[in-house]
This record gives sequence, C-alpha cells and structure tokens, in this order.
Amino acid sequence: MTIHKAEKKDIIDLCDMWFELQNHHRNLAAYMEETKDWRSDKEKELLLVLESNNSQIFIARDFNGAVGYIRGCVKEMSPVFINPKVGSIDELFVREGVRREGVGKKLVEYLKLWLISKGAAEIAVHVSRDNRQAKDFWDRMGFETISLRMIKKI
Repeated sequence: MTIHKAEKKDIIDLCDMWFELQNHHRNLAAYMEETKDWRSDKEKELLLVLESNNSQIFIARDFNGAVGYIRGCVKEMSPVFINPKVGSIDELFVREGVRREGVGKKLVEYLKLWLISKGAAEIAVHVSRDNRQAKDFWDRMGFETISLRMIKKI
C-alpha cells in the first residue's frame, strides 16, 4: 500500500469514495442527503481543497486502486486561546475490504504530521452520534469526547 498527497488526477477516486462514505452517513442520519449535482459540486470543492495551503488530502492505494483517503485542514481559533491553531479531520474513509488492516491509522498519521508542520497543537474530529464503528476507531486512536454537537432543522 502507498499513501500520497492527493492530486487533480485523484479526484474521480476521491468522489467515488466520498459517495461510499456518504451512503453510510445517509443511513445513519437523514439530514445528510446529497444534492442531485453532488459529483460536480464535490469535484469543485476538492479542487479548492487541493489548491489551499491550509487543507490537505492523502489517498491510500494498493494493487487494486484507491482504498481510502483522509481530508483535513488547519483552523485558526481566536487568539485568546493558548493553542490558536487546531487541526481538523474533515473526512476519513477506508473501503470495507481493507478495514482493520491499518489503512485508517496510517492515513491519520500522515495527516497528523502535516498538521504538526502547519503549527497545529491538537486535532479535532466530528463523529456522527450513531456511528459506533467510527467512535470505536477514534477511541483506539487516542481521541476523547469533549463536546456534543446538536442540530435542529429550521
């Protein structure tokens, strides 16, 4: 398996994997429904991420092709905080056939090193309430629950 910084040539694979991730999230929470034009919108979004200095995507490949990816960014918090730069893991996906083989852990490590190089002192990740598999993964990775995000449709 190899891991590298995503490039424009990876966008089709990234969109395909995002849609697999999206299918999983849609089953957990109805509010996560995508638009009809999701693919073109996602391609545009990914191009912006790839061009950003504060965002990064790493993609994992094996002999069968793309097997996972991680997307993250550095967020500037208020200067009143001791650690004003926080790393954010925005998306992590590993295809079912290679889960529990260390792909996710390696992707997190690649992003963590990049976040450190950008000055981040901590990493945050949002996990859907009913996504027990993800919650267990992040617990094993040493993350702790410190807040609860709530939502209400208006």
